[in-house]
Amino acid sequence: YTQPIEMRMNEMIAGVRGDVAVKIYGDDLDALTQKAAEVGAILGAVPGAEEGIRYQMPVVSLDGTYVVHYSAWKHHIGLYPVPVLDGALEAELAPRRSGKDTVKFMYDEPMPLDLIGRLTRELVERRTRG
Repeated sequence: YTQPIEMRMNEMIAGVRGDVAVKIYGDDLDALTQKAAEVGAILGAVPGAEEGIRYQMPVVSLDGTYVVHYSAWKHHIGLYPVPVLDGALEAELAPRRSGKDTVKFMYDEPMPLDLIGRLTRELVERRTRG
């Protein structure tokens, strides 16, 4: 439940309307454009997905069931919860694991958009299978 006046004030302060917003700051337009594309790839990897807030974190949901939470930190983007997967996909994720269900993508490394897309598709398939 949200108070309408409080919600509107928060939207005005943030400069956006919606449940989830990603703001990217900096002086280098090329770097900002690339980061925006990376964030867009993460958010757009689930067709028909809805964005929202759960546990005070952005979440991507499908048919009312969460698929993945994500958060941008000082040095990385984190995805939660990511269960241990099978085969080659898990082998690629293993170096990025932090804890049993957290995957971190560090800003000082190239963002593996293909890997994020494959991971997201696998998480969606797991959700739709039950």
